[in-house]
Amino acid sequence: MIGILCALDIELRHLQERLTQAGTQRVMGFDVHVGNLEGQKVALVQCGVGKVNAALCCQTLLMRYEPTLIINSGVAGSLNRELEILDVAVARDVVQHDVDTTALGDPPGMVSTVNVTYFPCDPVVSQGILSVVASMPNLRGKAARIATGEQFVTSAQRKREIVDLFHADACDMEAGAIAQACYIAGVPCAVIRAISDATDDSHQMEYPAFAAKAADHAASVLTRYLSTL
Repeated sequence: MIGILCALDIELRHLQERLTQAGTQRVMGFDVHVGNLEGQKVALVQCGVGKVNAALCCQTLLMRYEPTLIINSGVAGSLNRELEILDVAVARDVVQHDVDTTALGDPPGMVSTVNVTYFPCDPVVSQGILSVVASMPNLRGKAARIATGEQFVTSAQRKREIVDLFHADACDMEAGAIAQACYIAGVPCAVIRAISDATDDSHQMEYPAFAAKAADHAASVLTRYLSTL
């Protein structure tokens, strides 16, 4: 079984509409939709926004359904001018930009309980997803480092700070927690993030205009990838 987590309804609905032989189970406060998606048995769930929600939900899937792979699909803000709006970032690894125990001598972003800064995504799965993006007309993809934090990053200055510290390509609010949960459990994960807003301060206009379409792009990539397995 493959576990699929989305933070928002707009990220979930395209996938849920394509789910067949589906049933919904209420587990630890989450509605988990179990069924078939492009020939694969999946547990699909909306985790909610932020690292705590994402970690709780991912742990619930790991313990209840024992998936062999976790995929996080959704939208992100760009930190790299090579990632334009509606492009697709496929994570090679994920960092939590808001973790800061530097006063204790740790490097920025290091999660001290596991002593990891950059949580890896499965390279085989990630490359497979990138290959799918390359096969889709009018869609561009890039291997990326995703930076996660408990904040919707709004300012160009803060985005530059994250880039300077972590050399990240995109930012979101969930992937780092999901990758950490999978790392601890020893379960491979992958992250697909379509870009909903760019590197400057124009997010207030861009996110409402492009978030739904970006979410559909991410979901389309995910379903196409599942069909290749």
